Amino acid sequence: IAVLIVLLFHIDQFLSLFGLKEIGYHHTGMAGFGVVLFFVLSGFLITYLLLIEKKEFKGLDFRKFYIRRILRIWPIYYLVLLITIILLCIGLISNNNHIFITLLFYSLLLSNVGYSLGFGLITITPLWSVGVEEQFYLIWPLVLSKSKNIFKSFILFITIYLTIKIFAYTLSNFSFETGKFLYAFISNTPFDSMTIGALAAWMVYSNNKILPFLYNPLSQCACWLFLAISILYKPIHITSLFDTELHAFVYAVIIINVSSNKKTIINLENIFFNFIGQISYGIYIYHMTIIVLLSHLIRKIL
Repeated sequence: IAVLIVLLFHIDQFLSLFGLKEIGYHHTGMAGFGVVLFFVLSGFLITYLLLIEKKEFKGLDFRKFYIRRILRIWPIYYLVLLITIILLCIGLISNNNHIFITLLFYSLLLSNVGYSLGFGLITITPLWSVGVEEQFYLIWPLVLSKSKNIFKSFILFITIYLTIKIFAYTLSNFSFETGKFLYAFISNTPFDSMTIGALAAWMVYSNNKILPFLYNPLSQCACWLFLAISILYKPIHITSLFDTELHAFVYAVIIINVSSNKKTIINLENIFFNFIGQISYGIYIYHMTIIVLLSHLIRKIL
């Protein structure tokens, strides 16, 4: 669901590459919340797996964890970076004055930093989120291994993040350039969304007493309705400062139900979603490259 949101909204956004007029639904900004759904799901999955490993083996094997993440994420990520360099060399992507620093940020997996500074290229700009994922994966096993009280640690982590976010937002309102960058960077590095997913994983893992409330059909209906309105009309908006957290919470409830509730009102276990789910990371990484290449091919043929 997350990757299809991003894919469809980006197709609409870049229809001009095909000489076509955009439909305009990408202006709602839901593609960004599709990425938030990715973050919540990542936090949920990684945390749940680490909690099981910690229990079974009385600790975490950091080396194996990092190797698994590298083998999962790096090959196709750097392949798309290489293809982007080739497309630049043959003139299929417009060059800019910051090409070297852009590629440097993205190659060092600091893509969220570059994105916050306004650096990007059409085929790799969506990869800012991969930088966020990798930075989170770098610190998260350490957080879990050192936490004596996981719930309190997660709440503290979210609190610190939100404190910094509010501080940066206040600075940005005073037109301080540092504040504007800090707020952009914090907003583009939503570790709290991933931690909300981690909290959901901890609830499922520990069979927390709040689960029956989250399993309630009314809670499920409210969250699915929230998601449907956000996709089909426009994202539910309360305040721009905390919209990401609001959406992350709703997505966490949906994930809890489809992953662990035997009486979930919507069952996503089917051939289509299972297949798309397996290749969703790949679709996310290379979809803009495919859009760019197809636009050149189709405009040449037609």
